[in-house]
Amino acid sequence: MENPGDLGAMPQYGFEHISMLITAVVLAILVVPIARRFNFAPAFGWVILIATLLWNLWNFMPGYYTLDQSWPFHFSDALRIIAAIALINRARWAVSVTILWGTTINLMSLLTPDVQYLQIPWLEFVMYWFMHISVFLAAMILIFSFGEKPGLSGVVTSVAVAISWGIMCLIVNAFLGTNYGYLFTEPESASILDLLGGWPFYIVAEVLILCAVWALWSYLIGKLPITYRPAYRPKTRKAAA
Repeated sequence: MENPGDLGAMPQYGFEHISMLITAVVLAILVVPIARRFNFAPAFGWVILIATLLWNLWNFMPGYYTLDQSWPFHFSDALRIIAAIALINRARWAVSVTILWGTTINLMSLLTPDVQYLQIPWLEFVMYWFMHISVFLAAMILIFSFGEKPGLSGVVTSVAVAISWGIMCLIVNAFLGTNYGYLFTEPESASILDLLGGWPFYIVAEVLILCAVWALWSYLIGKLPITYRPAYRPKTRKAAA
């Protein structure tokens, strides 16, 4: 396996990290009422999707490809595509996964980021935070702008998708000797996984914790007094009499 972080890593809770956390909070406060008023969610979804695809292509360019970072097999890679789908067409399964993953798994990427610089530090910094903050904002919009509620079915869907993606990552890691999904070892930077025991115990503990947290979080979201806003449907003109 190639060594990550050849150019160093972004220190957690330094100036850059704190500034990005403040940015995420400020943007969440701003976009929720704006999205409810103007519903730019589909356009935002397309921005996330296009940015994700372009970034994936960039990572495969000669000189930038690394076996353990370029393939889109991390949970956050999957979540970006799912979040784009949720914003564009409000598919129920995608909405549930975006809300539950976006406010837990993705939130951990905001609070305990593992930003290992490989080629162009400033670009990797910008794309890491743009992607993760965008997914967080997508979850906030779905909950607080549109009144989406995952419910029990959404929890089951989120667990099923997470386990399925995790199994795929285990297979990929076994063949390539990589650590996608952080399923073979903990991240280079400090994270909550460090508190859950070594491999494979932290995987089992993480699954159990996420199931409990998602069930509780879904219940609490269901109690929020937010009016549901259906996806935009253009009005059809009435035929002339």
